[in-house]
Amino acid sequence: MKQAHISTVSKPIVKLIPHPQNANTHDDRQIGKLRHLIKVHGYAKGSVVYQKSTGYLLAGHGVIEALKKEGYTHVDAIELDIDDDKAKAFMIADNHVATQSVIDDVALQNLINELSDMNVPALDFAFDDADLQALADKILAGAGQSYDGQMSPDDTDQNKQKVVCPKCNLEFFV
Repeated sequence: MKQAHISTVSKPIVKLIPHPQNANTHDDRQIGKLRHLIKVHGYAKGSVVYQKSTGYLLAGHGVIEALKKEGYTHVDAIELDIDDDKAKAFMIADNHVATQSVIDDVALQNLINELSDMNVPALDFAFDDADLQALADKILAGAGQSYDGQMSPDDTDQNKQKVVCPKCNLEFFV
């Protein structure tokens, strides 16, 4: 029997150093989404990995930024005892592989519709208005249709209800 096992250690966040060669950046929009997800779902992904000898983060740079902003002082992290070359290769691979998944946009939209029908806020699955619009545009384009960019009077923000998420205080329109 082959079993995958991860061992974590509780690590002070201030001891985790962003890797100086990390090619991925995290803008305020993404950090805001991560903060919201942490507030709603907690830290549940186990996505922080660091190199034991240097303290450099290899995975989870954005999560660490979000946790800091939420006032967390410690995190359960995966400690890798590997040399610098392997650490850099791991960091690049982690960043790159995450971009390689293929999303079935129609299945995703169906799942989003199901959650919407259950009144689950879109931010609870890390989608904001721009993400929802981009998904709709992509699905329409795939169907040979186009979105003309013209909003009907019923679609303007003045006709939408502003909702403030009680868990994170982020605002969005529905």
